[in-house]
Amino acid sequence: SMKAQLAFTVFIIISIVASLSILIGREIDLSANRYTITATVTDKAVKNYDDNGRYLIYTKDSDGTILVMEIEDNIFVGQFNSSDIYAEIETGKTYTFDVGGSRVPIFSWYPDIYSAIEQISDADTD
Repeated sequence: SMKAQLAFTVFIIISIVASLSILIGREIDLSANRYTITATVTDKAVKNYDDNGRYLIYTKDSDGTILVMEIEDNIFVGQFNSSDIYAEIETGKTYTFDVGGSRVPIFSWYPDIYSAIEQISDADTD
């Protein structure tokens, strides 16, 4: 019926707008919400997801707070070296991470790592 066809068309339009809003929201969150975190890497993993490898970095800060972050190429922030950054990060070392974005479990969003600078502790320099 005409009514059902119209309802379906409206549903499709709403779905497309919602999807675009989520994608745009993510890009705004990644680029506008920038901060640094100093934490020790406890684990690394490559999670395969929709044919794309996602580089995950598991960390714990000095307060014992666990944070999972992600490294991904991002055209909006001009980052195309995610695999290099992932390779340089070593488990057991402490880094100051330049990070963008929020953790949003419902969308499987993790904060994104843009760079990692290793922190050398005083104990290592003796």
